[in-house]
Amino acid sequence: MIKLMKRTFWKIFWCFFLVLWKCIPLRRKALLLEQEPLHGALDWDRSVLLSVSSLQDIRRLRAAGSEPYTARWIAEDMRDGDCLYDIGASVGAYSFIAARAHKNITIYAFEPSAASFASLLANIARNGCGARVIPLSVALGERTGFTTFIYASLFSGATKQHGIKGVGALSDTRQVVYAWALDDLIVGAKLAPPTHIKIDVDGSEIMVMLGMLKTLAFPSVRLVQVEASQGKEGTAGTISEILTGAGFVLAETNRADNFRATDYLFRRASVI
Repeated sequence: MIKLMKRTFWKIFWCFFLVLWKCIPLRRKALLLEQEPLHGALDWDRSVLLSVSSLQDIRRLRAAGSEPYTARWIAEDMRDGDCLYDIGASVGAYSFIAARAHKNITIYAFEPSAASFASLLANIARNGCGARVIPLSVALGERTGFTTFIYASLFSGATKQHGIKGVGALSDTRQVVYAWALDDLIVGAKLAPPTHIKIDVDGSEIMVMLGMLKTLAFPSVRLVQVEASQGKEGTAGTISEILTGAGFVLAETNRADNFRATDYLFRRASVI
């Protein structure tokens, strides 16, 4: 009964709010959104504030609770002078965990989605992390050159973008982008070599990894975590072949709380 009353109350409140919102002049709405942007606290460190402009952004606030194992190795395995490549950084939740846990590291946050990248920039400024979190609006792939990035959603923090793979995608929302093989980008942009790599690219992980074979051979790289799926259409087997061939061994297998896919954590065999 109480739940029904609460549900009814919020339905009435929401209807009232929508009517009120429609009555506000467009210019006033724009000023309101500019002056009072929404933000929420990250569950790992409440002092980290992330922009909220979608339901997906709210889910990003629970990054540590969703993947406690990821937050753990970022906080415990990295040390001064290390460099994290956060590939598929979205709005930057795990990049900020790294920035808060370590004062003398470098973090490259790679995010090709326009809306998520805009939120990433705002979050870097809001949290004063510009000296450590370096954002790159870059799509990574197997080869360097122009390609098409296909969106499944234009909301900030959205997951399951079709990306540059885009096999069978029906979306009309497409963007011509200049994609980079990570091996080429490191040389061209003079990036610091990574010590830790986190890859979460919603199905494009094989293409990304085929473009970073030279990078995986860097002796500096001690840990690689890749989100992948299993089964006939999955990419886990190929990822394992690539990383074991580069001198890594599977150290952990973890499932995120949303059960979308599995995170495979590999460590370099020579440093275990």
